Amino acid sequence: IYMSGTLFPLQAYRELYDIQDFSLLAVKKEAQNILYLIENDPRLTSSFKNRTKALFSVLAIFIYQCHLLNKAHTIVFNTSKDFSQHLQSALEAYILTKEKKFDVYLESTSAANQQMIETLRYTDHDIIMATMGGSLSEGVEIRDPATKKSKIRLVILTGIPYPPPNVENDLLEKIYTKYMGKERTELFLNDLNVYQKIQQAAVRGIRSHDIDYCAIICTDYRLQRYTIWKNFIPTRNINLIMSKLLEFYDKNNHIDKELEFKFEQEKEEEQRRAKSQLKQSKLDNLDLFIVKEKSN
Repeated sequence: IYMSGTLFPLQAYRELYDIQDFSLLAVKKEAQNILYLIENDPRLTSSFKNRTKALFSVLAIFIYQCHLLNKAHTIVFNTSKDFSQHLQSALEAYILTKEKKFDVYLESTSAANQQMIETLRYTDHDIIMATMGGSLSEGVEIRDPATKKSKIRLVILTGIPYPPPNVENDLLEKIYTKYMGKERTELFLNDLNVYQKIQQAAVRGIRSHDIDYCAIICTDYRLQRYTIWKNFIPTRNINLIMSKLLEFYDKNNHIDKELEFKFEQEKEEEQRRAKSQLKQSKLDNLDLFIVKEKSN
């Protein structure tokens, strides 16, 4: 029984668990209102050899510009906590030089994250720095307490979550390659982990298919080798990315207005019911008083 969008591609898990008798029944999924974009400039890759001060500065400017077009929260998923901290510092330094200000939150401990999420439910335009595979990428919802819509309208992925290069992973790779070959080792040791973490992080802005919409931008050109999204737009033209973002938000702006209008109507109706109940209660008390007076 397949119940998770993170188990992708299914054929790989069939092979991984050695399932011989396998049939796939496709159930029509609800359409998701998502814009997929890939910044195709190799200079923005988050590979270890490219992690310079200049990279964090360029990413900070890019995130700031994208966030200005988004009227809700932006969540930025990075490949490690260390990367998130460096990018947060660069972004906060850049924000200080600009007229438009907003807060930059950093994923932390479980208790601190819960407090942060509760705060973000009542604010409108901030940025969250998180880690792919971290607690904020797994089942976290930041919803408007009134309309119940997701308050995240932009997800930015700054890299590909490959396993970190270390002695243990190098040894595992050699063992896998010896028994499975290089191609299958790449699939089972690296690619499935990448698929899962990206899928989990990317959909944080879509919690209800009928009222939520979200733009997803990956700033690492290497994502193109994975067939996660078929309808993504790859480009090195930042102006095109900004144009597509603006067009996407303008097209979906009516959803927020309709939700707010519906909420106001429900609020007014609730107030009318409360007033009616209060009036009826006063009349009932008056009738009771009259009956007691007559009996006396």
